[in-house]
Amino acid sequence: MLSVLIVDDEAYVCDGIESNIPWDEFGIGNIHQAHTGREGLAIAEHLKPDIIISDVRMPHMDGLDMASALQEMGIQPQIIFMSAYSELSYYKKALKLHAVSFVEKPIILEELYAEIRHAVERIRAARGPRLSEEELRAYGLGSLLRGGNAPAADAFRKRLVGFNCYTLCVVRCATATLEQCGKLTRDVQPLLPSGVQTVIALDSPNILALVAWPKARSGQLQRLGKVLLDQCHTPGTFITGGACTSLEVLPQVFQQAMERQVYAFFHSVPAFDDGTRTPSSDATVSALFQHALAELQRSADGLHMQSVCGTLERYFTDLSQSGVSPDRARSEALALLSQLRAYMCGKGLVDPHAYCWNDVACFSLLDELQAFCCRQAEKMVTDLSDLLEKGRSAYLIMQEIQAGYCQPGFSIATLSEKLHFSESYLSSVFKRQYDMTIGTYINKLRMEKAKALLLLPGARISQVAAQVGFDDTDYFTKRFRQYTGQTPTEYRR
Repeated sequence: MLSVLIVDDEAYVCDGIESNIPWDEFGIGNIHQAHTGREGLAIAEHLKPDIIISDVRMPHMDGLDMASALQEMGIQPQIIFMSAYSELSYYKKALKLHAVSFVEKPIILEELYAEIRHAVERIRAARGPRLSEEELRAYGLGSLLRGGNAPAADAFRKRLVGFNCYTLCVVRCATATLEQCGKLTRDVQPLLPSGVQTVIALDSPNILALVAWPKARSGQLQRLGKVLLDQCHTPGTFITGGACTSLEVLPQVFQQAMERQVYAFFHSVPAFDDGTRTPSSDATVSALFQHALAELQRSADGLHMQSVCGTLERYFTDLSQSGVSPDRARSEALALLSQLRAYMCGKGLVDPHAYCWNDVACFSLLDELQAFCCRQAEKMVTDLSDLLEKGRSAYLIMQEIQAGYCQPGFSIATLSEKLHFSESYLSSVFKRQYDMTIGTYINKLRMEKAKALLLLPGARISQVAAQVGFDDTDYFTKRFRQYTGQTPTEYRR
């Protein structure tokens, strides 16, 4: 019987996996758990499990370091990593550790089931039981591309020696099964020139397609990618590929193609990425951002709802073509929403949602991220429109305060005189809209401005007091201490 070790710092994750996988189907009878990387290392060193299913991020020792330590000990189980963090560095290190796969959290049991089956197939192939031709081909090609030395990988090398060019494609496809591989082989082979060697095999959850060409010519990778794309019509299909002239370089080509799979984020329809696009400069990406922000601000000023989504659609199209990474696209979207929020606050919008990384990190497609940004921007414009319709007087009062609060002698009385309304009316309108008194708002503006000025080199307290509307330094000091709990001198230390 085979054995498995499940390592995750959340006990319920270990329990859920242990309870919901039909281990008997795989011939697995010994199941163990560990809840830290160090505990997992100790158990694996003692029991030498056949398969390890491990979280990546754990306290004290993460899953990657645990696997690396086992490798140094000469213990090399089949490893399935789990992680909610889609960062290229994790994929890259996992590939170097010969991990079977990288399963994203939250775990989908069907996906984990497929990866465990794949790991068991590798173990059985290494131990010599008979496999079907399709399974042997999948194992041999996967081992070859990961730099392995299994007999099946050596057999593949012998078949491919003598060719002058190798093109490799990784196909992420919802129907990645042995049956799909067989159908793809039958459909693709007639579309390629005679004399080439074609191998299409399952490397769950992906399909690998390797073509060896007698002569190296330009466009061979693009030709293979187009043929595969024409045959794979399932939504979510994404193909990455690379080419080389040496078998020794194939593992590197495979690793780079796997890393680029994260760029499926930019494609809601089947697409092929040959890795040749040059990313735009930071200056270009910044210019796209500033242009989009300026257009959104103009739309907000004019309360033009329709132009908001048009601006965002153009921006995200340009961003996807700029070659930025998915996480950079998410960061740019977060910054755009945050900048627009700050602008709307300046227009009088009260406490709109403050955006954070979790708001944008959850989207697996750019279209989903774009739709979210449209909804948020439209809501801010709608809320501003409502504010101006229902609380225009309060907003005008706020504008007058912001324009004059630093002037000596500025008060509710001078505001009343300028706007030709009684002090009680102004106070009532402002309090109803912003849930604070005019005096409180004036004091807040003055104190926040004073805090910034006090941190400037050489700023004198008397000068700061005058700059925020106080002609009495002692009175300014008293109000500043009431607001911050510190004197101006204490604050600047």
